[in-house]
Amino acid sequence: IDHKTFLEYIHPADRDVVDNQWEAAKAGEPYDIEHRIITDEGETRWMRQKAEIEFNDAGKAISAIGIVQDITDRKEREQQLQTYQEELVMANEHLQQFAKAVEQSAHAVYITDTDGQIEYANPAFESITGHAVPDVLGQTPKLLQSGEHSTEYYEELWSTILSGEQWENEVINLRADGERLVLNQTISPITDDDGVPQNFVAVAHDITERKQYEEALEQAQNELRKIVDLIPDPIFVKNQDDEVLLTNEAYASLIDATPEEIESGSQHRFGTHIENYDEIKQRDMDVIETTAPTQHREELRLANGETYVFETARIPFEAAETGEQAVLGYARDI
Repeated sequence: IDHKTFLEYIHPADRDVVDNQWEAAKAGEPYDIEHRIITDEGETRWMRQKAEIEFNDAGKAISAIGIVQDITDRKEREQQLQTYQEELVMANEHLQQFAKAVEQSAHAVYITDTDGQIEYANPAFESITGHAVPDVLGQTPKLLQSGEHSTEYYEELWSTILSGEQWENEVINLRADGERLVLNQTISPITDDDGVPQNFVAVAHDITERKQYEEALEQAQNELRKIVDLIPDPIFVKNQDDEVLLTNEAYASLIDATPEEIESGSQHRFGTHIENYDEIKQRDMDVIETTAPTQHREELRLANGETYVFETARIPFEAAETGEQAVLGYARDI
């Protein structure tokens, strides 16, 4: 076949390269080229052409002897290798990014073997626990234990992670200087292809200050509860759904209940214990809707026949937890 017909078998993207190389070979350049062809069946295959050009005395190309070798398998292996290398480079970049993120993380991160011996710890581990990283390598997290957790606590931890599951809980430890340290800790197994744990990675967030704040807040709330309950006059906070958010013992005793029972949602008992409850409820709702404080002298008529007369003040109030509009009521028994 002539050269033009031969070029029709060349992959369209390679035709100019092959043609230019052939013209260069006729001018004396070496002819050794790899290119793709399209077979009669429409299959794309890779070929290597190598030729020796014979020239006459005038330096004109008069003939050529060459070989054509099918190198499709080799090119596919090269492509696979290139893809693997690109994936490896990308994986290495991601690994470096991950390692950098772990090193710069504000959370303590450490890795142990299946016996619990620490193989790696990041800088945050040292700043949070006070233990230098080189000193903890080869040791176990037992060096942090405070003694405040039971044997069952640690048995459950190990049972969970050895089964291949993630464990998350709060743990009370001790810093290197003996100070109490509260961590929100997650431990995840690193498993092989069969799901068998090979290592464990722990990520711990220092929540010591938050726990101290929560404990102080709880103590303050308990103190407030005591103060409110010591007030001899009924006090209540209600929202627009007529739910009692806060009350005291003086208020609850009117229907022979406790503040906890009323605040847990049993405020509907008022409807059966107080004859004129709808009237009183409407005054509560008016303050919520108008956000205007009111004062009334009002009767409270109980279903058992008892009647109380109160000087009552109602004040618009915003519930701390939800921000919803509510009413704060105070009643003086006269």
